[in-house]
Amino acid sequence: MLPKLQMWLEKRGSTQQSCHPTTSPKSAPFIPKGASPRTPFSLSAKWALSNMVLSKQVPILVEVASIRHVLIPHEMWQQIFKWIHPRRVLKFRRLCRGINECLVDRHFATLNLATYMNWQSLAVVRSYSRTHFNEFDMLWLRWPKPFQAVYAYQLAVLRTEAMFLSDSRCGGRIPADIGTLNLLVFLALDNCHLVGAIPVEIGYLRCLAHLNLSKNQLSGKLPTSLCNCAPLQRLYLHDNLLSGTIPPELGALSQLLYVYCDNNRFQGALPVELTAWRNIRAFDVAGNRMSKMLDSRFAQNVILCNLLNAQGFRLTVMRFSI
Repeated sequence: MLPKLQMWLEKRGSTQQSCHPTTSPKSAPFIPKGASPRTPFSLSAKWALSNMVLSKQVPILVEVASIRHVLIPHEMWQQIFKWIHPRRVLKFRRLCRGINECLVDRHFATLNLATYMNWQSLAVVRSYSRTHFNEFDMLWLRWPKPFQAVYAYQLAVLRTEAMFLSDSRCGGRIPADIGTLNLLVFLALDNCHLVGAIPVEIGYLRCLAHLNLSKNQLSGKLPTSLCNCAPLQRLYLHDNLLSGTIPPELGALSQLLYVYCDNNRFQGALPVELTAWRNIRAFDVAGNRMSKMLDSRFAQNVILCNLLNAQGFRLTVMRFSI
């Protein structure tokens, strides 16, 4: 296929040179006769370029295009690269700046994902399996923002209610576009080797009842927007690198049953607002750098006070002078 493309380029180049005899062929960009730089190529050219992609000759194609100074429109590059699986297509960003601009584009992300994804079958898989690791879910955590935005939008259209990636070790970050999944009820991203901060957009998940972000390398402060997830019952944040103080706004989550924040880098004292957790059954904050002194008002919540006493916390003794 490469010799055919080279012959085509040479033939076109000779036509271009005869039309512009005063222009140096080494410096002038190649434009097909009678076409503007944004005009699409012929069907035969598209066929040749597409076959080079499918035969893994994209680096050679880019090299030939740069040597011959071929001006290939961005739209054509996108139509060609959309046939490469989303798992591999972004590797070609390193070829040159122009290819990078073509691939890190929301329009291309839409084309590429539409080519390889069956959204309806994806919805069926989510409905019956909690242990199935969806490949695109794992890629979502590592994709650039345009791909993350397109994928999150499609998941929202499917009314996605659960995402299970426990122990997948896929790596990446929690996308800010996770706030688009406003019907999400169950989110399990434990032991995924995630880094970075928990995005504030997680507060848009108003239906969230189960959140497991444990056993990662998440850092930064716990977002106060988490208090907007009113139905939240289970919160697992243990074994991370979270710092700062426990936000007093978490006291608004009155439905909480299990909260695990142990083995982090939290500091300061526990806010008295947590006494509003009337249904709490387990609360673990061991392995942090927190003050062990509790406000005397923690005595109003006997269950919570007993859970903290087992971890070495003590109520502040109020002394009155006579």
